[in-house]
Amino acid sequence: MATDDRTPASTTEALRDAVRTVLLADGRRTTLDDRMADLLVPGIAVVVVSGGTPVLELARGTTPGGSPMSTDTVLQVGSVSKPIAAVAAAALAAAGALSWDGPVTDALTGYDLPLDDAAPEDVTIARLLSHTGGTNVDGFLGYASTESAPTSTDVLAGRGDSDAVEVVTTPGSEPRYSGGGYQIVEQAIVESCRGESFDEVVRRVAFAPAGMTDSFCSLDPPAELLDRVSEGSVNGERLEHGWQRHPEHAAAGVWSTAGDLGRFLVAFNASLAGADDVLLPTDWSRRLVDAVAPFDRSGPYAAVGTGWFLDDDTSPTVYGHTGRNIGYSAEIAGTTDGRFGVAVVTNALPGGTELARDVIRAVADRQRWT
Repeated sequence: MATDDRTPASTTEALRDAVRTVLLADGRRTTLDDRMADLLVPGIAVVVVSGGTPVLELARGTTPGGSPMSTDTVLQVGSVSKPIAAVAAAALAAAGALSWDGPVTDALTGYDLPLDDAAPEDVTIARLLSHTGGTNVDGFLGYASTESAPTSTDVLAGRGDSDAVEVVTTPGSEPRYSGGGYQIVEQAIVESCRGESFDEVVRRVAFAPAGMTDSFCSLDPPAELLDRVSEGSVNGERLEHGWQRHPEHAAAGVWSTAGDLGRFLVAFNASLAGADDVLLPTDWSRRLVDAVAPFDRSGPYAAVGTGWFLDDDTSPTVYGHTGRNIGYSAEIAGTTDGRFGVAVVTNALPGGTELARDVIRAVADRQRWT
């Protein structure tokens, strides 16, 4: 391993200082504790990855119920579910168990996707994962933990609290952010892997290879993990029912920890750097961080990849994804050369989003990502 000032051995304390004095978008710095107070974030957990290993784990604050936050605290990660789903789909495609560029409708025996004027062969897994499949439904609000939730096919058909998922623009044209497209991918994966739930498939092809033992796709956390679960908060106030239930697992339904997301980044970065046998074959992981199209969206990203957003539409150096569910915010990001990464989870909306980006900005500045 190289021994410059960006190696794990020489930067742990500097990284700790960077996280404790976050970097704002306007270039100012402030303390993490002050920023948490300003943004009404009860708790945050951070894992920084460098050189193929986690080099810093840091947590601050508490759950809304008063328990200390840690990097093992279990939370919803919102749309950070999407790159995990993309890795799972790529792993299945690489193994020949799922068609990547063929018509997704071939896998949908249990759901008839409304295509409008689109040809079936134009709507593919690859396009749905890059938000260029032409589908609608931006995101999902979920259902209170005291309520029943619809099935995957009910969500697709609009029998929940969101519209029916349809192809409404020309596939392959300008990106349109679509959680609905990921719901189609989820359904295609389940139908292609007959006899397995989406959670079982993702555990087998993504969570287990990455060593993510505390991550799962379910409406509620399992009983054995409840003592480590953080409830969500909105504007500093604990959600009365604790959390929302998300049957839209691929789009927004993953529960995880900062520690597990750090392990996910380690595994993904290893595959980017040439380790074919860790998470994905290298050519498949590289495919996910290739720019598909420019994307004009607020935040630090300028282009869509496949499952990821990217900092540039021609030569991206940074990949990442934001996650926002009611009560939770998260963000993970890394460098396309496989060297660096950072995972941030919070139990707050909306302030957790801004705080996570302040932390990532500080880490990227210290590690000199660009």
